[in-house]
Amino acid sequence: MSRHNSSFHRQDRIKEQLLRELSSEIQALKDPRFGIFTLTDAQIARDYSWAKVYYTVLDNSKQADAQHAFDAAKGRLRHALSHKITLFRTPELSFIYDTAEEQARTVDKLLAQVASELPVEE
Repeated sequence: MSRHNSSFHRQDRIKEQLLRELSSEIQALKDPRFGIFTLTDAQIARDYSWAKVYYTVLDNSKQADAQHAFDAAKGRLRHALSHKITLFRTPELSFIYDTAEEQARTVDKLLAQVASELPVEE
Protein backbone atom coordinates (compact mmCIF):
# COMPACT_ATOMS: atom_id res chain seq x y z
CA MET A 1 0.00 0.00 0.00
CA SER A 2 1.47 3.34 -0.99
CA ARG A 3 1.91 6.20 1.42
CA HIS A 4 -0.60 8.36 -0.49
CA ASN A 5 -3.25 5.66 -0.40
CA SER A 6 -2.81 5.22 3.37
CA SER A 7 -3.17 8.98 3.84
CA PHE A 8 -6.39 8.92 1.84
CA HIS A 9 -7.91 6.28 4.11
CA ARG A 10 -6.86 8.25 7.19
CA GLN A 11 -8.57 11.35 5.75
CA ASP A 12 -11.77 9.34 5.29
CA ARG A 13 -11.64 8.01 8.85
CA ILE A 14 -11.01 11.50 10.25
CA LYS A 15 -13.88 12.89 8.17
CA GLU A 16 -16.31 10.25 9.41
CA GLN A 17 -15.24 10.74 13.02
CA LEU A 18 -15.49 14.54 12.65
CA LEU A 19 -19.05 14.26 11.32
CA ARG A 20 -20.07 11.87 14.12
CA GLU A 21 -18.56 13.99 16.89
CA LEU A 22 -19.94 17.25 15.49
CA SER A 23 -23.42 15.82 15.16
CA SER A 24 -23.33 14.60 18.75
CA GLU A 25 -22.00 17.94 20.06
CA ILE A 26 -24.56 19.98 18.10
CA GLN A 27 -27.42 17.88 19.47
CA ALA A 28 -26.04 18.37 22.99
CA LEU A 29 -26.22 22.16 22.55
CA LYS A 30 -30.04 21.94 22.38
CA ASP A 31 -30.25 25.17 20.38
CA PRO A 32 -33.68 25.21 18.69
CA ARG A 33 -32.28 27.23 15.77
CA PHE A 34 -30.55 24.11 14.47
CA GLY A 35 -33.90 22.43 13.91
CA ILE A 36 -33.71 18.95 12.46
CA PHE A 37 -30.40 18.84 10.62
CA THR A 38 -28.16 16.35 8.88
CA LEU A 39 -24.43 16.74 8.39
CA THR A 40 -24.04 15.43 4.86
CA ASP A 41 -20.33 15.72 4.10
CA ALA A 42 -17.07 17.35 5.06
CA GLN A 43 -13.94 18.45 3.27
CA ILE A 44 -10.81 18.63 5.40
CA ALA A 45 -7.53 20.24 4.42
CA ARG A 46 -4.61 17.82 4.21
CA ASP A 47 -2.87 19.75 7.00
CA TYR A 48 -6.12 19.83 9.04
CA SER A 49 -6.09 23.63 9.13
CA TRP A 50 -9.74 23.87 8.02
CA ALA A 51 -12.84 21.78 7.53
CA LYS A 52 -15.90 22.63 5.46
CA VAL A 53 -18.91 20.86 6.90
CA TYR A 54 -22.00 20.54 4.70
CA TYR A 55 -25.47 20.28 6.22
CA THR A 56 -29.15 20.18 5.34
CA VAL A 57 -32.20 21.02 7.42
CA LEU A 58 -35.59 19.34 7.25
CA ASP A 59 -37.46 22.65 6.98
CA ASN A 60 -35.75 24.75 4.29
CA SER A 61 -37.39 27.90 5.66
CA LYS A 62 -35.23 27.44 8.80
CA GLN A 63 -31.96 27.37 6.84
CA ALA A 64 -30.97 30.95 7.76
CA ASP A 65 -31.61 30.28 11.47
CA ALA A 66 -29.57 27.09 11.29
CA GLN A 67 -26.70 28.93 9.57
CA HIS A 68 -26.67 31.56 12.34
CA ALA A 69 -26.66 28.80 14.97
CA PHE A 70 -23.77 26.96 13.25
CA ASP A 71 -21.79 30.19 12.94
CA ALA A 72 -22.39 31.07 16.59
CA ALA A 73 -21.38 27.62 17.82
CA LYS A 74 -18.34 26.87 15.65
CA GLY A 75 -15.80 28.02 18.26
CA ARG A 76 -17.41 25.86 20.94
CA LEU A 77 -17.66 22.94 18.52
CA ARG A 78 -14.00 23.25 17.55
CA HIS A 79 -13.02 23.26 21.22
CA ALA A 80 -15.10 20.12 21.83
CA LEU A 81 -13.51 18.43 18.81
CA SER A 82 -10.04 19.16 20.17
CA HIS A 83 -10.87 16.92 23.15
CA LYS A 84 -12.51 14.14 21.13
CA ILE A 85 -10.28 13.76 18.05
CA THR A 86 -6.52 13.44 18.42
CA LEU A 87 -4.92 15.52 15.69
CA PHE A 88 -1.89 17.76 15.69
CA ARG A 89 -4.20 20.62 14.69
CA THR A 90 -7.94 20.99 15.21
CA PRO A 91 -9.44 22.42 12.01
CA GLU A 92 -11.20 25.77 11.79
CA LEU A 93 -14.81 24.94 11.00
CA SER A 94 -17.04 26.48 8.39
CA PHE A 95 -20.60 25.28 7.87
CA ILE A 96 -22.11 25.36 4.39
CA TYR A 97 -25.70 24.62 3.44
CA ASP A 98 -25.73 21.62 1.09
CA THR A 99 -27.82 22.37 -1.98
CA ALA A 100 -27.22 19.01 -3.68
CA GLU A 101 -30.58 17.59 -2.57
CA GLU A 102 -32.48 20.60 -3.90
CA GLN A 103 -30.56 20.43 -7.18
CA ALA A 104 -31.37 16.72 -7.50
CA ARG A 105 -35.08 17.43 -6.99
CA THR A 106 -34.96 20.13 -9.67
CA VAL A 107 -33.27 17.76 -12.14
CA ASP A 108 -35.85 15.04 -11.33
CA LYS A 109 -38.70 17.48 -12.01
CA LEU A 110 -37.14 18.55 -15.30
CA LEU A 111 -36.60 14.95 -16.39
CA ALA A 112 -40.19 14.05 -15.49
CA GLN A 113 -41.42 17.07 -17.45
CA VAL A 114 -39.37 16.10 -20.51
CA ALA A 115 -40.51 12.47 -20.24
CA SER A 116 -44.16 13.49 -20.11
CA GLU A 117 -43.79 15.66 -23.22
CA LEU A 118 -42.18 12.95 -25.38
CA PRO A 119 -44.51 10.96 -27.62
CA VAL A 120 -44.65 7.26 -26.83
CA GLU A 121 -43.59 5.07 -29.75
CA GLU A 122 -45.21 1.69 -30.17
